[in-house]
Amino acid sequence: MSEAAVPRTDILLVEPDPAEAELVARCLRSHVRIARTADEAVRLADSLMPKLVLLNPRLPDGDGTGLLQRLRQHPRLGITPIVILSSDDAPADVVRALSLGANSFVVKPVRFEGLRAALTDVESYWLDRHAAV
Repeated sequence: MSEAAVPRTDILLVEPDPAEAELVARCLRSHVRIARTADEAVRLADSLMPKLVLLNPRLPDGDGTGLLQRLRQHPRLGITPIVILSSDDAPADVVRALSLGANSFVVKPVRFEGLRAALTDVESYWLDRHAAV
């Protein structure tokens, strides 16, 4: 498939928990596709060419930072913005994710309104304000 013929989606959400994925997707205005595993995320990212990847670093089939590295090495996805979306804000995790190529690290607020506000900010910045190719 030629690059021009590749379908696009706005956001690829990589989240293993179905309830959490649904909650995050409800907070976003953009078209969201959900992947539950690293392999599914790579397959979907390659076929959909998302404008933004939201990545939970805790995946059942491996470390989310390994997926981050795989996406950064992909010839067409290497510059796609990737935002880590985590409930944990351990400084070592933040530093590791950013050093491996994450564009941002967002700690999920506990309350729904806080989560919606944080995701609205992320979505607005990366899809509306950030210069993209």
